Amino acid sequence: MLIREKDKKVQEVGFRLCLLKEAQKRFIKNFFAENLPDGKTVAVILGGEPGNVDRYVAMIRELGQGNPLDYEVSVEEYRGSIMRTSEYASYLTAEQLVVGVGALGGINKTLECMGDNIISHMDGKMGNIDGKMGNIDGSLGRIVEQLDELPRKIAAELRGA
Repeated sequence: MLIREKDKKVQEVGFRLCLLKEAQKRFIKNFFAENLPDGKTVAVILGGEPGNVDRYVAMIRELGQGNPLDYEVSVEEYRGSIMRTSEYASYLTAEQLVVGVGALGGINKTLECMGDNIISHMDGKMGNIDGKMGNIDGSLGRIVEQLDELPRKIAAELRGA
């Protein structure tokens, strides 16, 4: 089965993962999907119970009608071997991890920049907190002095009474 987008791309948008999940829901035993070099076509090879395969193809065709992606589906017979759907799930996950790790380099730089901004912002806030703590320390010192004098004042008032 070839799924070819007419105007937009169907690659790098999670389309193969969507196709895989739908295949798993429909008990497709064998599945493989590959992005073709034109950037608009995903080749899908699947196998299993004929009824399940027919329902899957019909569902994919139906999704392409009136869908914002606006893709067309063509079906050709394939007689080669096809990996099990569960194996393809592992393969796709590994492939996406490789792409994701590459993207993490950019994310890491962004996070470093954000971290630097947060640290400088927090440094300023810490300076304000330090100043407020100094004010609190001064106030606490005056309260302690007054509490230290309190027993003498009470004793003096008791003697005078």
